[in-house]
Amino acid sequence: MRFIALLMLAEPMSLDQAASLVGRSVKVIENWGHQYLIQGIDRLNAFNYPPKKMFLKAAQIDQLVTWVKTTNPSKTKHVRAYITEQFQVS
Repeated sequence: MRFIALLMLAEPMSLDQAASLVGRSVKVIENWGHQYLIQGIDRLNAFNYPPKKMFLKAAQIDQLVTWVKTTNPSKTKHVRAYITEQFQVS
């Protein structure tokens, strides 16, 4: 969406129109344009979200994946119950 918005701004299109078409606010479109002008195209491809904290260790994740593959639970509540029962993590 970031690249599409910039392409729209390169055409004779207003910020309001570009924002409306990509479903973002005018301020977001302005920020993307500013990032592009100051830091280049690679900046638009970076999201910089901090990763979520993992509560399961790698071996526990492997065990969970194996269990899901073998039992094929139909609901996520079954997976949550398994995690709580096996690893005491809620």
